[in-house]
Amino acid sequence: MLPKNYKFHLVNNAGVLLDFDGGNDLATIKVQPYNFSSAGALQYGSEVTVFTGSATLADGSSQAGTAQDNSSSLSIGLHCAALVQTTGAAAGSIDVYYEYSTDEGITFPSDAADVDVETDLVYLGSISFAASGVHSINIEV
Repeated sequence: MLPKNYKFHLVNNAGVLLDFDGGNDLATIKVQPYNFSSAGALQYGSEVTVFTGSATLADGSSQAGTAQDNSSSLSIGLHCAALVQTTGAAAGSIDVYYEYSTDEGITFPSDAADVDVETDLVYLGSISFAASGVHSINIEV
């Protein structure tokens, strides 16, 4: 079940700096939420971009997306498409994580100074690659 407030994280384990502003690197996560109508029929919402890489992302570091509020759409799940484009000699992975708030979106686990993304957030999958280019993964949440 999709919580009321959530957001995504990307962790760069590609072995290179990703430059989203000055370079040609990019990272996006797009989602299509779904739920059931009052008649019990499965219905899909519009595709929404919930993560866009900004500035730079050093190897071994993470970047959080914008917090999402599910209180009005009441979606129960998401079809997710994560896409990363690298221009450097990348060989490794970009790992996709998810976190949720239990206090109406005021705080998230990643707000803590001692957050460990790999243990404090929910691992969803990895975009693995051995060369530069466009790489993607589809994930169900």
